[in-house]
Amino acid sequence: MTISQLTLVYVSVGATLAGTLIGGYIAHRLSLEKMAHDIRSEANRKLRTAFSEELAILQRQRMSGVEIIRLLDSAFLKHQIAVNEFRSHLAEGELIAFNNAWVKYHGYQEGGEVHDIQFFEKYSFHNNKADQDKASKDIKALLEFAKPPVINPIIRSKRT
Repeated sequence: MTISQLTLVYVSVGATLAGTLIGGYIAHRLSLEKMAHDIRSEANRKLRTAFSEELAILQRQRMSGVEIIRLLDSAFLKHQIAVNEFRSHLAEGELIAFNNAWVKYHGYQEGGEVHDIQFFEKYSFHNNKADQDKASKDIKALLEFAKPPVINPIIRSKRT
């Protein structure tokens, strides 16, 4: 059985087109993953940056309850803007947990009811280091959502 030159040309062109299409699809998927990673990384960076100064001050300086309130009140608008921008990058389940952490940081609960208002006085009840640590802990809980995203590789190696 002999293969004609014309058949060989058709097979070669078909294989080239198939390889090109498969390669293009893989490159497209990888570029979409990279773009999503970069967008989320930038959103994470903006959220961490918005809270970094206040977190550093809470961690390094001994403050009275009044000073804690003043610090957090003065930065609240900056924090709210960063939180609003960051929310659009979260999946529904993450968004619910993030919103709960946000309200825990700046709001308060009373009788099982959550009040989404600016209430930093809760960090000055004892007027000691524990209040400062609680504020730091609540900020860190928010920043847990701003960890770098993980890219799922297309091909996963199996370890045996």
